[in-house]
Amino acid sequence: MEDGQIKVKIAVRIDYKPSRQIKIVGYIHCGLDYLGGGFSLKKGSVYYRAAKNYRITDPRDVAERDWAYTLTNASGTAGITEPQLSRVEGTLTVPDSGADGVRSFSGMDSQIKAVSAVRFTNKQIVLTAAEGYSFMQNTANARDYAVQITRNKVTYRIDKSAEITEADGRSVVTFTLDKATSAATCKR
Repeated sequence: MEDGQIKVKIAVRIDYKPSRQIKIVGYIHCGLDYLGGGFSLKKGSVYYRAAKNYRITDPRDVAERDWAYTLTNASGTAGITEPQLSRVEGTLTVPDSGADGVRSFSGMDSQIKAVSAVRFTNKQIVLTAAEGYSFMQNTANARDYAVQITRNKVTYRIDKSAEITEADGRSVVTFTLDKATSAATCKR
């Protein structure tokens, strides 16, 4: 019991076979609530903390403040005739200035040519389809997507989820990032 709250710390052990050497690689922490004769996990209290020797570093800087950048496609739909978008790929960078920009997507070899704008924030990447085009819902449902960054020739997947909605009569896909990512990370 700590500060009037029930807290639990559970050691996570790995058994290295065949040597039978057991190492503690971290701890699961959580809070408990006592409700009507029994205990339950306190909402939002569960987290894992790796032991110092077993930490895996994530190269992304965590965003310390909110930021946003919008990149507008200057080239129109550039020959995309299929109205259902299923393969939208591109390499995009947030500029040092952070000022919204305009760029032609016509040189990219995918259906990103039919995306009118891409908005980056510290928590999401939002693609808006050009008028008359829509993102395929089954792509998001099947988790058949990836948002990646590359740092020092290593690629990291940074998406947590995707959702396809409609805004102002346009199809929109919103990728929620797995953690608040700094603008500096997206500039590199």
